[in-house]
Amino acid sequence: MSAEWPEFQLGERCIVKSSKRIFASEYVEKGIPFMRSKDVIDKTLGSFVDYDLYISEERFSEIQQTHGSPARGDLLMSSVGNRSGQPYVIQNEGDFHFKDGNILWLSEFEDINSDYLAYWLKSEIGQDALTSVMIGSAQKALTIDSIRKLWVRFPPIEYQDWATKILLRLDQKIELNRQTNQTLEHITQAIFKNWFVDFEPTRAKIIAKEKGGDELAQELAAQAVICGAITLDELAELEGSLFGLEHDLHPLITERFPNEFGLDFWQPQQLAATAALFPNSLVGSELGEMPKGWRDGSIGDVAKAKGGYAFKGKSFVEEGNPVIKIKNITGDGRVDLTGAVCIDDEQAKYSERFKLNDGDLLMAMTGATVGKIGFVFTGGQCVYLNQRVAKFESERFGPKISWFLFCCFERDSIFDSVVGAAQGSAQPNISSSGIESINLILSSNDLIEVFCEKTDSLFKKWLSSINENAVLNISRDVLLPKLLSGELSATA
Repeated sequence: MSAEWPEFQLGERCIVKSSKRIFASEYVEKGIPFMRSKDVIDKTLGSFVDYDLYISEERFSEIQQTHGSPARGDLLMSSVGNRSGQPYVIQNEGDFHFKDGNILWLSEFEDINSDYLAYWLKSEIGQDALTSVMIGSAQKALTIDSIRKLWVRFPPIEYQDWATKILLRLDQKIELNRQTNQTLEHITQAIFKNWFVDFEPTRAKIIAKEKGGDELAQELAAQAVICGAITLDELAELEGSLFGLEHDLHPLITERFPNEFGLDFWQPQQLAATAALFPNSLVGSELGEMPKGWRDGSIGDVAKAKGGYAFKGKSFVEEGNPVIKIKNITGDGRVDLTGAVCIDDEQAKYSERFKLNDGDLLMAMTGATVGKIGFVFTGGQCVYLNQRVAKFESERFGPKISWFLFCCFERDSIFDSVVGAAQGSAQPNISSSGIESINLILSSNDLIEVFCEKTDSLFKKWLSSINENAVLNISRDVLLPKLLSGELSATA
């Protein structure tokens, strides 16, 4: 950082304190949101906290009168444990409280942009400075006094504002993409659950049939449930006559099509054809209740799990064509190429059949993370699959079967079956055949194809956002030290 910037102790330019301690006995079901240290850690700057604990409004009012309450722009910092020093800048969130003893509270800043301070604290420079003032050996901690006396060297406020604007723009786009992906995944999982777990279109036909509705009424009921125009409970409350069902369902189906992200998700003919794929009764099976005509099946009935190549250690080079190992499957639905080992072009020529494509779904086959899945996004590189990682292929459904399988493996019951099928005393292992043997209730192939087609655009947008965030993260991490050191200037 520039030697021309003034050096000072943080306590000279802000208030460092904590707040009134709250005990678990004071938690209530609804009231004023309550933040813990874990809610601060790893939050993207510029993002909001998802609360799940509350204290009463009366208790909050008492604390506010005696100790005050955090405001927009104040900075909270985790103060105990291995992740001490992780900052969170309060957004415009309204009233909330936080746990005293685990979070430090910085406010009333003078010539300090709290977002700039947060970026500094998250940087290597800031983390080194915090480490130097931590106390404790087994349990690291930061104290109010140590933060007050922490020496920093910051640029003028105008530079802080300029640098922060650049970094926040990147982080806010990353957060927007993350939230969008959460919504996209929710939509796809909701459709999967509706069709293949709860069998709601079939149950809608059963309700219509029990009300005396003929085949047309049953089809309309299934269509209304498929497109989200009505729930099963709402359907059950409709008038019982055939005329009443037609009269009530037609406007719902034509006027209330979901249209998330500008996608024309359903057209009338598509909707009718999809509804026709669901039967109007349920039967029992070894795997439980299922629509009539469906069957007990397995993963292997829709796709094959193929392991990667056993590359030799001597084949790996520092730069070249990335090779995906178990460690590259992050557990949040993606495959991270950062830090991947590589092979040269000569080795790649002999490994062509293990080359991966965008949208390939991979699964860890060994170790504590067995069953973990992730999608590949190559970023235009030639990427290859290592041993003990499975790739799914399907002659019948093609690459889009990845969308169906992802939703399958995200179900707790299916994931638990994968983990349960893993064998080994030292560490769990599952074979390709073991993965393929996992049981599923299977619909007709036509319905699986419709699901893959309807969710294709959602998953592609999801993958595109993941790739964009990877690029944005790299850009931010490259810019951060340059902006904190003054290497980049507002006039450059």
